[in-house]
Amino acid sequence: MYKDEFRLIWAAQAVHHPTLLTPELHDEIAHLLFYQRPIAAQEHLIGKCELEPERQRAPWATLEAQRFRILQKVNDLKLVNPGSLISVPLTEEERTKLYNLLDRDGDQAFKAIKKHLSFPVGVLFNLERGDEKRLRGNRTQTLTYKAFGDCWDSFPPGKQHQIIENWRNSESEEDLIREAMEYWGLDEAPAKLLADHTPEEGYCALSLTALSELLPLMQTGKSFKEAETEIYGSRFSGGAVLDTLPEVRKHLTSLRNPAVERSLTEMRKVVNAIVRQYGKPYEIRVELARDLKKPRQQRVEDTKKNRNRQKERDDIAAKILRECGLSKPSRKDIEKALLYEECSGICPYTGKHISFSNLFHDSEFDVEHIIPRSRYPDDSFQNKTLCYLPENRDIKRGQTPWEAYGKDEQRWAEIMTRVAGWKNKGKLTRFSIQSEEELGKFSSRQMNDTRYTSVLTSKLLETLYGGRDMTEDSETRQIIFASSGAVTATLRSSWGLEAILQDLVVVEPGESRGKPRTDHRHHAIDAITVALTRQKIIESMARAASREPWQKDARAWRKLESPWKDFVPSIRPHIERMLVSHRPEHKVSGELHKGTNYSPPSSYNGKPTVHSRCSISALSAADIAAEDVIIDAAVRDAIRKKLEELGGNTKLFERAENSPYLTARDGRQIPIRKVRIRETKSPILVGKGTRERYVASGGIHHIALFAVRDLRRREVWESDVIQITEAYERRRAHQPVVNRNGRGGVPLLSNER
Repeated sequence: MYKDEFRLIWAAQAVHHPTLLTPELHDEIAHLLFYQRPIAAQEHLIGKCELEPERQRAPWATLEAQRFRILQKVNDLKLVNPGSLISVPLTEEERTKLYNLLDRDGDQAFKAIKKHLSFPVGVLFNLERGDEKRLRGNRTQTLTYKAFGDCWDSFPPGKQHQIIENWRNSESEEDLIREAMEYWGLDEAPAKLLADHTPEEGYCALSLTALSELLPLMQTGKSFKEAETEIYGSRFSGGAVLDTLPEVRKHLTSLRNPAVERSLTEMRKVVNAIVRQYGKPYEIRVELARDLKKPRQQRVEDTKKNRNRQKERDDIAAKILRECGLSKPSRKDIEKALLYEECSGICPYTGKHISFSNLFHDSEFDVEHIIPRSRYPDDSFQNKTLCYLPENRDIKRGQTPWEAYGKDEQRWAEIMTRVAGWKNKGKLTRFSIQSEEELGKFSSRQMNDTRYTSVLTSKLLETLYGGRDMTEDSETRQIIFASSGAVTATLRSSWGLEAILQDLVVVEPGESRGKPRTDHRHHAIDAITVALTRQKIIESMARAASREPWQKDARAWRKLESPWKDFVPSIRPHIERMLVSHRPEHKVSGELHKGTNYSPPSSYNGKPTVHSRCSISALSAADIAAEDVIIDAAVRDAIRKKLEELGGNTKLFERAENSPYLTARDGRQIPIRKVRIRETKSPILVGKGTRERYVASGGIHHIALFAVRDLRRREVWESDVIQITEAYERRRAHQPVVNRNGRGGVPLLSNER
């Protein structure tokens, strides 16, 4: 029936193994071709010829992937007796018994597990924390047992895998039922049972080759990390050892966040200077962002939130299947549906509505980043919303919401009203950002940068030792340590280090009496705390924090002993004498000049003056009363007369009905809204030819201070004020923006400095 495909596979097989095609293999290939699966037939044949290419990830449907997941949980499962802080691992007999239960019968609630293992009432499992109710079992094999019964165990592993693969890759229920009945020996009812279900979806991060090597060791009770280290060696050692830290871009080639790259570069400068002066440190301790290692109660709350989010995702996936007809919604489909639920199917920018059933079929709605990723590298759910596609492409693209719509007051109010009605109030903050300064101070961005930097910092520091661990005299010791911000804050407060800066910094009324963050010397105090943090202290604090029952807001530990006698008095003088050094800013930024154009400069009463136009509402009463501000006398008199009628309030000129006017010869009344005024100012000339104009400078870029000596050798201080326009000119001419030799490259005074 499929002669051409069969001949093609036969030829491919014959090239590699011309004598391997046995009658049994012939029947298997013909069976696959009969059900219109030539690709599966070719993969099966290549696998029999031992030519299967290495797969990067194994599908969860494979029995190895399911068993790997079970063994991870079973080997990590520990028993916690009531009133005890010590957790005890399962015995080999208990572990084997539990593994067999999960492998055959699928998911099991903790209550059923305790009953199956004959544990007394009141004992707890460590994995029960965080509202975890059950352990996931071999969901794929549970269904095969229901369909095949005990004869499933009689099948050789190769046939079991082939049945699961055919089941997973089946294109229609009819073909699967026919195949199960004719070739697998099933009756119609169990065949239909398989057709109504699908094997466990998703992928394992390990290849089938890696799983085949790891599973035998994990079957003996070893954890995944222990088995991985035994087979492949430690991932924390064995790398190239460098004398100094390498350039950030060369070592971390995938880094794309400029804020993180800058912080790592500054760290590299400091560490390399220390290495050159004192050699490589014996240990390096890195403080992680607080949300990398959280207190137990916060981790429990986060786990609950994760459970709720997972339930929301499961519910929305069922809704997609029910209303949109997508049998296997992807992660992006689920995210899009969740965004739809959040905004009720209404585009926040246009107010256009779309029905849920049309969300995935030729939809004019798409996922849009509230703050563009080019400005804020965040691809999380919190930075996304649904948007009408033409609006995103033509108007919103590359801008924040305020930049795109803030000038239209009515439309901006409508947008903010829609967003304010969402349950997710965190997104309202993103919509409300109105300036680059606000964006730079955005707390979530700072936290993400800190979290990302903490991880990459350790990776960069490891290059000094070839990894996190180092072997000396046949003994391996850890070099790079990480401690959490929560631990650092506790130790800093307990040791009394916060009092050092509290005595030096004025704390405003109502402000927290913790670490004064306005004084950057608090980073040095944190560094001292982190350097003196030992693993045994962290472990003791962790054990105390995990004591059951956990009481919110209760102190889990008492005051900790200081590292040495007179600890704070010995550190205080060094902190008091410390000077904070900031990274120098070399770029030129700011507007080149003001937007107002002036007339060519002239002289009035011996002073340089220019003429310009301004709104009459911008004038003060003194400007209107003066004789030399408003140039045209007739206009000045008309404004004075109207101002007297308004009671001297110049702000009333903002209303059109209050504008003064001049009467033309034909009797028409011409309103006065802008006037020519005279200003004492020395403008600068910019542009050339027809674009030449006089403008005011954009401001001062810097002031250069010089210490020189006069003819009597006395020290004299002189200054050179540099406008932004001059700074730009220096940069364009490839000259130093800060000239160390005075104006024009010569000393400010004629004598030597």
